[in-house]
Amino acid sequence: MLLRNTQELQQYISVNNSFDYSNVAMFIQEVERKFIRPILGKALYGRLQADYNAQSAEPEHTALLQMCQFPIAHLSFHKSIAMNTVQISDAGIRVLNGADNEYRSASRWQVEELKKQTINSAYEHLEALVVFLTETQEVYSDWAFADSHQYFINSAEEFNQYCFINDSRLIYLKMIPEMKRAEKIAMGKLGKEQFDAFKAIIANPNASFPEEQEGAVDFIKTAIAQLTFANSIKAMPIAIEGGRLSIFNNQFMSDFDPATAPDSEALGWLKRQHKENAQEALTEAISLIEADLDSFPEYRDNTYILPEEQVLVDNTDKGFFMP
Repeated sequence: MLLRNTQELQQYISVNNSFDYSNVAMFIQEVERKFIRPILGKALYGRLQADYNAQSAEPEHTALLQMCQFPIAHLSFHKSIAMNTVQISDAGIRVLNGADNEYRSASRWQVEELKKQTINSAYEHLEALVVFLTETQEVYSDWAFADSHQYFINSAEEFNQYCFINDSRLIYLKMIPEMKRAEKIAMGKLGKEQFDAFKAIIANPNASFPEEQEGAVDFIKTAIAQLTFANSIKAMPIAIEGGRLSIFNNQFMSDFDPATAPDSEALGWLKRQHKENAQEALTEAISLIEADLDSFPEYRDNTYILPEEQVLVDNTDKGFFMP
């Protein structure tokens, strides 16, 4: 594990010295397995763990360790909150209550606010970890770059450039199943050969799109983001509040936050708008590709269909000439 005691936890979460580390320890391995290792990849995660065990002081190690420990601490603590607010014994599950001269258990709204803050902070720092590795890939050469760049859009920050999600990695991760479907739709229009050629460039840390392809790729990313968002709206569910995008859990409404998911009519309108945006962007991408077929040889050779030649019919004897 990459976080082993209360002292390390206190660097990221304000807990007392009396806090029992075992309250979060059971969740740390789960968090590392589900969130940290998939981002780092097997090789880099293994090296980080080995350097941590050896108490390495190398700047390269400590920088990455801190980037990982923050989301580990917040996610683990978040997962422990429900267990730490109750006592489980042979008598059943009980809520702690202090005497007048002792600390009382936090109110329901305080607990819910803490849960909200820790989960938001955790996902923000997971996104920061992805950005950090992308910007320092030369330093961490054993990072599984290709595994982390398997989609057209591979971070919440990048997704936000094409469709507003407030840079939320939580929202981004929730939408990945729909993004896979959106990519299949795009592949159907581009052809598998051209689609795979684009994906190969994205997954190669030493490659970049030729200038002639950049415009079309930008439209394709817009189409994928817009369609992904459109098809995720009702499944999440979400609400747009001013400049913020919020996710609500319809199965539990706290007594301090009466917000509800948007009505179906509003969601339907929002879905149609984003689907239209996606269709327009994909049409623009195909137009750019077909206007410069030599810059997209995979599309030209495997997908492009020449328009039928117009056959001109001589009707001069009838006084006019029409195709």
